[in-house]
Amino acid sequence: MRRVPRFYFTVRDSLGETDDYEGANLTGVEAAILHAATAARSMMSDSIKRGQLELDAFIEIEDKDRIVVARLYFEEAISGHYGQVP
Repeated sequence: MRRVPRFYFTVRDSLGETDDYEGANLTGVEAAILHAATAARSMMSDSIKRGQLELDAFIEIEDKDRIVVARLYFEEAISGHYGQVP
């Protein structure tokens, strides 16, 4: 049986950072990037409702060892061109 890797998602914005302590089991880095894009769009939607929008915020995607494997800027979640590897 193949193990599904766990990824963690740290949000970084003008207020600082928000760590993800639970993570999510996903099939790989591409799936983790899509997961982050969905989360970013949801966070932006909530921000817009409050009259704010911060497109230069980003989510760092970390593997089980908390090593950054990709970075997704909120702006990328809108454009569809995602997943910058550091």
